[in-house]
Amino acid sequence: MRYKGMTARLVTFVVVLCLLGATSCTKNGANRPLHEGVTVCGTLVDENQQPVTSTFVELHESAKDLGSRYQVGRVDASGQFMVQTVKPGHYWLGIAGKGKCTTDSRDEREARRIPVTVPDVPSGTECQTQWQVVQDASCKLRVSAN
Repeated sequence: MRYKGMTARLVTFVVVLCLLGATSCTKNGANRPLHEGVTVCGTLVDENQQPVTSTFVELHESAKDLGSRYQVGRVDASGQFMVQTVKPGHYWLGIAGKGKCTTDSRDEREARRIPVTVPDVPSGTECQTQWQVVQDASCKLRVSAN
């Protein structure tokens, strides 16, 4: 009888942990990390292959900002960026921050976004996807996978 009470408390504890998001629970009871997804990495350069810095790479779920969720990765001094825990699927890539392509107009920012696809690859902490993002003199973007 005593073991039934302890088992019930243990099951309740695990259920509460799952509900609080401390872990993600599967049907068979195994635990997985809470934030699974693909890590997208790459470089942001200009048309002369020089790093673009002091900016952010954004992956938007929609071409328009109206309620669109997005994830951000900071571009470092060498033009490298990383966006973690991205679910595989289709996104709109945009650049935001300082520099010659900065604009206060939401319409201009949205018009510069380009469609990209994050492939379904095994998740982990390493960069599963490598992109080279080129921003030309007119602030247009293009992406190639490495």
